[in-house]
Amino acid sequence: MANRLSRDTVLLRALALIDSPRLNELDQPTAGTITSAALTIAWLQEGLDLAHNLFPQAAQMKSTTFNITAGTATYTATTIASDFILDFRDGILLPDDKGRLMRKGVNWLLSQRIGSTSRGKPAWYGLHNGLIILRPVPSEAYTSTTLYYYALPAVLASATVPSFPMDLTLVEYVHLRGREWLRELPAGTAEKYMIDAVARLQSAGLGSESETDDVIPLDRQVFPGGGTPTDSADWFTNVNA
Repeated sequence: MANRLSRDTVLLRALALIDSPRLNELDQPTAGTITSAALTIAWLQEGLDLAHNLFPQAAQMKSTTFNITAGTATYTATTIASDFILDFRDGILLPDDKGRLMRKGVNWLLSQRIGSTSRGKPAWYGLHNGLIILRPVPSEAYTSTTLYYYALPAVLASATVPSFPMDLTLVEYVHLRGREWLRELPAGTAEKYMIDAVARLQSAGLGSESETDDVIPLDRQVFPGGGTPTDSADWFTNVNA
């Protein structure tokens, strides 16, 4: 089985396809060695950022902690994590096993009361334009609250293997950026290619995993449940006299 391509291997393959003496002079003045100021390094990083923003679920999932302040219901996601793209669904956990918040639509959250007498332990959150909105408004502080999220890729080193399902997609993106730079293709050709390629990867399910269980959970606001839980096989023995 072939090894995944490192950053510099992706760039060298793309440069070979571009076949530009001027670009080779700038990016690999020594044959086979990518210089640290190479244009293609920036192009590859921009392509990865674009792909991860289009398809966050294929990105690396990370976690970080932040502090919730009593009476404060909004927090900036990129302040909590500078590489934040999107939260993992229901991905906020209060410390000390005090509960996991459920993600709800912002329109629904706005219908919840926010007066001082309605404050309590946060149970729901929503995301809008980079803001995390909590409801109920916290009645107390929670330190070391955990946020699980999909992250933008870190800046690649020469030997780093990019976190992306298809190496050849990255090679072709950089190749097209190079041809744009040479004015052989109109600006935006590489971006359109990446958008289409990511859509194909997403429809194929490559690089992603479902955020939800195979069983659709009940909404406990509609079906609150209650009583004594029984084993799933008890339905034929748990008979009331």
